[in-house]
Amino acid sequence: MKKIFFLLFAAVTGLSAAEDPALLFDATYESNSDKAEFAKGDKIAYAFVASDRVLKKVPGMKQGTKALVRTNAQRMFYRAPGNFTASQGTVSFWFQMVNYDLANDDLQTIFSIIDSDGRKWPDGYHFRILKNRKEWKHFIVAQIYYKDSKMSAAQNIQTQLYTGEKPWKAGEWHNITITWDNKQMCLYLDGVAGEAKPSSAGIPPNVPVRPYNFQLPEMTKGARIFIGNLFNAKKECASAYDRIRIFSKPLTATEVKALVDNDLANK
Repeated sequence: MKKIFFLLFAAVTGLSAAEDPALLFDATYESNSDKAEFAKGDKIAYAFVASDRVLKKVPGMKQGTKALVRTNAQRMFYRAPGNFTASQGTVSFWFQMVNYDLANDDLQTIFSIIDSDGRKWPDGYHFRILKNRKEWKHFIVAQIYYKDSKMSAAQNIQTQLYTGEKPWKAGEWHNITITWDNKQMCLYLDGVAGEAKPSSAGIPPNVPVRPYNFQLPEMTKGARIFIGNLFNAKKECASAYDRIRIFSKPLTATEVKALVDNDLANK
């Protein structure tokens, strides 16, 4: 109970990362670097080719701040050990589509964590947030996939929320938060879980909460946190990221709202 109270207090009052015991990773991109400001693991950002390290910034979600920009052609990652717990946790970040929107016809990852550990598909661990195409336009989708050689079938977990009633536009900042443990996965957009709705008029259902019963194993040393796209999407499309935070526990709905409200209050 004390831990929950402290975390909520930290979210509301804006305590620093070092003072929040549940916070594993915090990247604000305020400096002229893509390093995380705080990390219990490695702070350094890595890329596969030198050109992907070209640092581009746009104004952040708060006035006078900066945000990281990645095109769909760029690959950037952080090392996951120490910065992410697969068994339970929270990922929260501010996201902006710089020059596209959720109505375009691309399958595109927004944020991913991959732990293949030398295993070949279908084995491995994939945590990802994405946008999709066709009937999935205007959706934000969060997925967890896990399979090892001892499992006859993979564990697939997915939540999704439709934004088409108030479409997200290029240049707008929105918060995406995902929480999970061994019982359920929850997706929040702008601090709200949204309402569960059945499919209608060819639009898939709203599923803000997905119950399940499975304990995900912890990361291996080769696991990576990818910022941006990993699919074959339009290369010129660019996304901005601000205040990427990862916690070692699933925040409650109240804590998620407090986290987002605190960011907005200090805009």
